[in-house]
Amino acid sequence: MIAAYNEADCIRARIENLLSLNYSALQILVRDDGSSDETASILKSISSDQLRCELFPGNRGKSAVLNDLVASSDAEVLVFTDANTKFHDDALLHLVRHLEDNTIGAVFGELQLEGTGSNQDDAYWRYEQFLKKKEAKIGALLGANDGIYAIRRVRYEVLPKDTINDDFTVVMQISPGGTRVVYDETAIAYETVPPSVHDEYHRRVRIGAGNYQSFVRLPNALSPRQSVLAFTYISHKVLRWFTPHLLLVAGCLLLMLAFDSKLYAIICASAVLVCMLSFAAVQLQRWRVLRLLGFWLSMNIALMHGFLVFLRGVESGGWKSTER
Repeated sequence: MIAAYNEADCIRARIENLLSLNYSALQILVRDDGSSDETASILKSISSDQLRCELFPGNRGKSAVLNDLVASSDAEVLVFTDANTKFHDDALLHLVRHLEDNTIGAVFGELQLEGTGSNQDDAYWRYEQFLKKKEAKIGALLGANDGIYAIRRVRYEVLPKDTINDDFTVVMQISPGGTRVVYDETAIAYETVPPSVHDEYHRRVRIGAGNYQSFVRLPNALSPRQSVLAFTYISHKVLRWFTPHLLLVAGCLLLMLAFDSKLYAIICASAVLVCMLSFAAVQLQRWRVLRLLGFWLSMNIALMHGFLVFLRGVESGGWKSTER
């Protein structure tokens, strides 16, 4: 399943990669959602019995496209991926073998990031993968790696058309339902890291708005009845989403204390200096520790920006292309 929008730079390579996989029973469903580039014409030029393309002039957003793709398929197993992802030769074999077990509702694979630049998203992603593997061991995985995950078709729930973080929502709708979600690090896919913090910032703003949307729409994940899943959801996701809010409160309190105490004034000034140096480190590509701190601060600012976008109202799940 591929929902495509303005993917002319990568869609041909993506289809060729899928057709070359070691998996004979593969059917590829692609829907172009009103691209303004050459995506549709490239798809029409590819001839394969395994490829089925749906080309639409309008643009409704990814979640609406995914709903249409699922409705148009009668396959028992659905694999979701992105147009800019590349699968290892045996990725599908490793991924879908788990769904022979009827107690498993979804599987996601190992998404490896490639590329260099000022963006530190690769370091963040290695940490994220570490958490996913630990969560898998206790049966409490959250969300999916957007570029490579599979579900049983019967477990798919129609997404609201304004859904932003579709990968997270699809799997979180499965997790509390009694079937297991597993992680297979041998099912490998690759994506390119956005080249700069600026590119990553805009992607994170949109993801951030989607995070708060998911928080409101998935209250059952917070229920103590979910036990371990609720623990990982709160500790891994919810606390992270509200970190910028906690930082803002801490900063205001520190500033108030700085007016009454020389010690706190020094601490406050030092904190401001460290923040300034960390942002400079990102721009100069020096001082690794400070650079990582600068990336972390930038992503928390993006989260807060996303929160404000969410408060203003998410009108649709429409597309905004990014390099990842």
